[in-house]
Amino acid sequence: MGFDGLVVTDAMNMLAVVDNFSTYDAMKLAVNAGNDIIIYPPNVEEAINVLDSAVTNNDIDEELINVSVKKILAAKRWLGLDKEKFIDTTKVKQEVINNVNHRRLAVEVAEKSITLVKDDKNLIPVNPADYYKTSCIFLTDRTIPYQPEEKILFDEYLKENFNYVKTHKLVLTSGEIDFDNAFADAKTSNLILLPVFLNIKSFEGNILLDSTYVEFVNKILKLNKPTILISFGNPYILSDVPEVPSYICAYGKVNVSQKAVVDAMLGRINISGRLPISIPNTKYIYKSGLLKNSNGLYFPKEKADSNYNFGFVDSLMNKGIAESAFPGAVLLVAQRGKVVYHKPFGKHTYDNNAVEISEESMFDIASLTKVLGTTSAAMFLYDEGKLKLDEYVKTYLSEFAANGKEKVTIRNLLLHNSGLPAFNPFYKYLSKADDVVDDIMNTKLNSAPGEKYVYSDLGIITLQKIIEKISGKTLDEFLKEKLFVPLKLWHIMFNPPLEYQYYCVPTEFDKEWRHSLVKGKVHDETSYLLNGVAGHAGLFSTAADAAVIMQILMNKGSYGEKQFFKSTTVEEWTKVQNEQSTRGLGWDTKSEENSSAGKKFSLNSFGHTGFTGTSIWADKDRDLVVILFTNRVYPTRDNKKIIKFRPILHDAIIDAVDYF
Repeated sequence: MGFDGLVVTDAMNMLAVVDNFSTYDAMKLAVNAGNDIIIYPPNVEEAINVLDSAVTNNDIDEELINVSVKKILAAKRWLGLDKEKFIDTTKVKQEVINNVNHRRLAVEVAEKSITLVKDDKNLIPVNPADYYKTSCIFLTDRTIPYQPEEKILFDEYLKENFNYVKTHKLVLTSGEIDFDNAFADAKTSNLILLPVFLNIKSFEGNILLDSTYVEFVNKILKLNKPTILISFGNPYILSDVPEVPSYICAYGKVNVSQKAVVDAMLGRINISGRLPISIPNTKYIYKSGLLKNSNGLYFPKEKADSNYNFGFVDSLMNKGIAESAFPGAVLLVAQRGKVVYHKPFGKHTYDNNAVEISEESMFDIASLTKVLGTTSAAMFLYDEGKLKLDEYVKTYLSEFAANGKEKVTIRNLLLHNSGLPAFNPFYKYLSKADDVVDDIMNTKLNSAPGEKYVYSDLGIITLQKIIEKISGKTLDEFLKEKLFVPLKLWHIMFNPPLEYQYYCVPTEFDKEWRHSLVKGKVHDETSYLLNGVAGHAGLFSTAADAAVIMQILMNKGSYGEKQFFKSTTVEEWTKVQNEQSTRGLGWDTKSEENSSAGKKFSLNSFGHTGFTGTSIWADKDRDLVVILFTNRVYPTRDNKKIIKFRPILHDAIIDAVDYF
């Protein structure tokens, strides 16, 4: 399987081992199975002696022992135990037990373990707005009644997210009146949740629900109300009540698991767990489990997740403003479908009285238009079979063939190796949008198609015109219809209308052409000539709206229950295409050296930058998205400090999100 870590047995003093195997056979089988560490043998001295005998008898290869010892010593060295053999308990409490990395790992393990075994009536994800009253009836294996001050996190978190929740906590000694009260509330509820706190205990000889609980659950089921049974421990309880319509397993009642179940029910996280066992008397066998995507990118109320240490990231952002790399910025970090950091910094300008940046601030995202806008539009048409990568551009735009461009393909445009110039200063000699397009159609190539990589605005404007020709709609209309409106993204657009101008962050004071501060109008001169709707630049967006589009790509084309792009399309377009450059199709990918994403993002990353000081990077290996929106061109584009700033920031973010 390729695992090269330490393999550890379960407790060897369990009755299943002791009653069925001699110490000699148990030790022999455990080592030959590949275990490096054997824990809790009934008699340690005897275990050591029989291991020695098994090696002498050639029942265990001595080399197996040697390999295990080397792995154990390597692990001790990795932990620093070769230098410091005694543990400082105060450090353990401060640096290990309460370590944010460990807490974050615990959350990830809990979320990935949640298993939706059955959901016959498609109750998951639950929309709290659909249920006025929810009954939450705990079935527990304790005998002492809960006191009023005893809180259960699952219950508290439910009440934060649902309308009206009535809770009952039943124990094994609960009387008939307790069950009757719980049932009475269930009868008047719109949704019934049955969290079960029942652990599998050694030497009990029983893994089933108490018969009183079984009778009560079956009585609840006869109400024919939406009901979800949740196991916080014993996954086998479905055997006792197989008719329950929805069943979730969390395998334990630790707080992270309780919170993960609520998030899973609400559609805030993907549900991907699989049963590690088969449940007797049901059809649910080992590895069963329904897969459900989250409702979409989850935006918690907190600006920064406390399970991450973003202190250095905060200081870098403030330093960027202090050193005039940019007057204002919004930084958003999302991991595993959840926004874990979303903070505004600075102001619209360096003026003390300037408007402060907020999460609602809309930035001119410049060349991010190429990927979030034009590339997305091209992917839609590609999936529909209307746009073919290796078709000549002239097939869609016959006028493009002028002056030797007849061999340029759609793929060339997306890879920026069409041979077209990088850009032309159209604003210096043209004044109309049609004239700009005509000029591009008649432009000569600087090199043969496919021969040379040259990042070209002209190529993406050409792609825009192809998209418009195929769809019969302008680019802005097409993106609204296919992407922005279905996702309910109201703060990403071309040409922000008057009511959005307050939120638009200014870019440059244009001294050469427009002779004014550019705010709420596209900064790029060519896009401005094209009436603000251009394939290469023109979109304004909040970091939040851009993050939603990125989450589609991280989800391999899906968002909630809707599949926007084919998964194969997303995978192909976001990976490097050839050795000529780091480009994917439309997107760029991470280079080994001199990347704006720094040194620590994996090579399995894709992203892009924008001239105004914007960037997006996504690391597939880490399921991580980083969006940095700034207006670094204020007051002048000559300010290029962000070039050095971006790699340092992205490296700091990786340090904050990686576990070790």
